Amino acid sequence: KVLSYGDSCLRKGDADLLKHGQWLNDQVISFWFEYLVRDKYKDLVSSHQILLVPPSLTFILATVGSPQEASMLLETMQPDRAEVAVFAINDSNDIGAANSGFHWTVLAFERASKTFRHYDSAPGCSSASAQAARRTLLATKDALGVPSYSPDDIVEVQAMPRQQNGFDCGVFACCVTDMLCKWQAEAKRCEQQEPCMREALCREASNWRAGVQKLIGELQGRGS
Repeated sequence: KVLSYGDSCLRKGDADLLKHGQWLNDQVISFWFEYLVRDKYKDLVSSHQILLVPPSLTFILATVGSPQEASMLLETMQPDRAEVAVFAINDSNDIGAANSGFHWTVLAFERASKTFRHYDSAPGCSSASAQAARRTLLATKDALGVPSYSPDDIVEVQAMPRQQNGFDCGVFACCVTDMLCKWQAEAKRCEQQEPCMREALCREASNWRAGVQKLIGELQGRGS
């Protein structure tokens, strides 16, 4: 075991995925979400400005969760109060096989604009990603307090930068989640910020793996 942090646990095999050329698994992305929730944006989370739903829970919601089950699973998070809710989307629909997908995207609900926004760094690569986003909307719309919404209401964010390889989708998903939190902290609307996001997000993505490796070392030093 490399690190226990909140509800996440990283083992050596997980930490090794932070090396260049590796596809990120659920454990690494869950750790990142946990860090944003417990540390970097804890005030936003406690004030219900941000709700981050980790990969494992999003996967359950998208594959087997009816709206009633989703409301029960999310009840303690009070999703109907969240200004922005972010879901880590995996394109797998095989509930019996962990880490069976091959593409990560992010679905965000922004209450101020009343939109669901899908951030995909390789659009067209996996139609299953769009389908998983649609299933997530259908499962969670009641819990979020927008029962009249349909999958046709999802905005595919065209300004999302494109990954240049077959393995960095998870990195882009983590970076855009961080960016969504930052926008909310600065009281900025997604639609206003997205046209300018490409350069900043690409820069963040290029440094993200090394930054998380350093972060893990710091958290180990804290005894987290």
